[in-house]
Amino acid sequence: MDRQLKVRGHRVEPAEVEAALTAAAGARSRVIVRDGRLLGYVETATADPAALRAAVAAELPPYCVPQAVVAVAEFPLTVTGKVDERALPEPGAGAPTRPMSATEQVVHDAWCAVLGVPSVGLDVPFFDAGGHSLALGDLRARLADALGRDVPIARLFQHPTVAAQARHLDGGPAPVRDEPADPGDEPDRIAVVGLACRFPGAPDAAAFWWNLCAGVDSVHDHTDAELAALGIGPGLRSDPAHVRGHAVLAGLEDFDADFFGFTAAEAATTDPQHRLFLETAWAALEDAGHDPAAESGRVGVFASASVNRYFLYHLFGNPRSPTWTRTTGRAGCSAGSRPTTCPARSPTGSA
Repeated sequence: MDRQLKVRGHRVEPAEVEAALTAAAGARSRVIVRDGRLLGYVETATADPAALRAAVAAELPPYCVPQAVVAVAEFPLTVTGKVDERALPEPGAGAPTRPMSATEQVVHDAWCAVLGVPSVGLDVPFFDAGGHSLALGDLRARLADALGRDVPIARLFQHPTVAAQARHLDGGPAPVRDEPADPGDEPDRIAVVGLACRFPGAPDAAAFWWNLCAGVDSVHDHTDAELAALGIGPGLRSDPAHVRGHAVLAGLEDFDADFFGFTAAEAATTDPQHRLFLETAWAALEDAGHDPAAESGRVGVFASASVNRYFLYHLFGNPRSPTWTRTTGRAGCSAGSRPTTCPARSPTGSA
């Protein structure tokens, strides 16, 4: 049975996380999602939850790290002998062990509201208590509302516990200003310096904006002759329920393989969406006026991907595909999914 989970937009394979937990704890483990939180359980009473989270973080991406790890002496079972996930205990985040100051109380209450717990230890790091980067943004907003102060999110990262954040806030952060602050006053601001997009009927952002303003309909209604040329039979063409409209994205065949470091065969078997993504990423750099080769720091592109159906539906088992000899059992092929970097020179083709 497929147990794949979805956590904050990421697909998580529980078996992969459980393998890392089991290796670190030396005991059986279970990973579940409850109220949007990824939780891990180990069948041992002697495990250190913080150490287990750190062990998983060293092996897997951040979104695969359980927000909390709970050690239980024995997993609860259903009548059929399976782990009863509903009966697994709710993770705790500790409790204050001393009286709190007024600021600590405010911070503590904000943490509890964000994390959905009744209490939390004053010296427990936010991420160990079950928090994540999105929840930290919520915490920042709650603290700003409660204290009437601007709380830069970078400072919350630097002071990760209730006690540390309260000490920082008692140091006198700048009050919230009615007028926009000088961008130089806040080092954690992000500037978007480049933009690129490709849409049907719009090869760039300027054309897309013009189409929006002018109310341009970029869906093309095919004629009967065009449908016949595309291989649509007369029965389907005469069906009144058949939708003849199609949003055509031009230029997919104009990929400059040499510029992006692809061989001709690789380019032919790479998902067109992947090729388009590379072209658009480079266009964004050009729009920003930034040459990666001239930058002293790292330049990265962050993106998400879904299942590569182009390979499954168009290449796998297709005798005309260059991958035919590699998809008949003699070798493997993972077209369109290899890591790629943009070259540090101007394109010579249409990319």
